[in-house]
Amino acid sequence: MKKLGHLPSRVDMFEHCYTDSNGNPGNDDVAATLEKVSQLPPGSNDDVGRNDAFAQVFGEDNNGRVRMYGLGVTPSDKWGNVPSRSTCQRIVMEQKAAISKMEDKFAEQDQQLKDQAKELAELKAMVCQQQNSGSKTGGSINSTSSNHVSKSPMGAHSLQEGDWVDIFSLFDPTKCLAIGRLQGIDPSKVVGGQPLGPCWCEILVQIVMERNEQLIRPYGLLQTIEDALGAPIAWPLKLVKNHED
Repeated sequence: MKKLGHLPSRVDMFEHCYTDSNGNPGNDDVAATLEKVSQLPPGSNDDVGRNDAFAQVFGEDNNGRVRMYGLGVTPSDKWGNVPSRSTCQRIVMEQKAAISKMEDKFAEQDQQLKDQAKELAELKAMVCQQQNSGSKTGGSINSTSSNHVSKSPMGAHSLQEGDWVDIFSLFDPTKCLAIGRLQGIDPSKVVGGQPLGPCWCEILVQIVMERNEQLIRPYGLLQTIEDALGAPIAWPLKLVKNHED
């Protein structure tokens, strides 16, 4: 080992065991083997491993044995366990299934984002329409009682002024943001310096569940649902339903 200057490879151990003190091979088979080793690229026999120079000449080791290391030394002792072919196939199948599941989840999330973007665009269009029409379209709605609202698009019971109502998110219509008291749906009523317009209502926010949700029509210092606690806000009727105790 001092002469080599490094830990002996299996080729080094083979030469030491099957050559004499002058380095002459013990027989023709040893000479032929050493000749094959000498034809390998320089440095290929430096490190002991599954595909070292010794393995390239003699072939892979049999299960449970590492040649040139004596009895009791196994491949797992030298370079760890190697999974069987069936285990490798199982691992590959599990990874493919996990990737497929992730792709399905991403596709579902992508569709949800598209649906939310579509709903937001529709609501923006509705806001622009009611801003442009303003009180011009108010007459047809004023013909009904300003204290009564027909059934909500969300399937709520009939709403009336003073009812406790749940306020739902524009981005997730299943998420309740707050609870408030319905003040009315008169489209000419000004809330936050702007007429309600058709399909909107005025709500006095009483209880907040989602503090950081942005108001659809922020005004003054009121930018989030939390800011609007105790104050009136304008909210689309499609996102309001009766509160159930």
